[in-house]
Amino acid sequence: MEPVYRCVAGIDVHKKMLAVVIRRPAGDSVEYIKRKFGTMKREIDDHLAAWLREHRVNEVVMESTAQYWRPVWYGLEAHFALHLTHPLKTRAPRPRTEPGGQRVIFNGVVASPPARQLECRP
Repeated sequence: MEPVYRCVAGIDVHKKMLAVVIRRPAGDSVEYIKRKFGTMKREIDDHLAAWLREHRVNEVVMESTAQYWRPVWYGLEAHFALHLTHPLKTRAPRPRTEPGGQRVIFNGVVASPPARQLECRP
């Protein structure tokens, strides 16, 4: 059985902002901690990295469609195991509507619940 990292962070990388969520166990449930950071080098190196270490995060998954992920990667690579994903690979598929109004799930795949989206396997 593959190990599941229980305390991971997900970063949605934008041009001027990083939306970060940490998923960690809290007793029998799961706790989500959200925060936004700027994209300047000092903010990434000092504030984001320190905040992630404070919450004992080991794995970080970044989602980006453009090249904005590079400074974030370089600022965090010394401290965390990093994974870069494309939004098409990490987002739940959106249902489409067939002619006649019938809704069909994309490729027959059922979207996973939001609580499982940040579980990652090596």
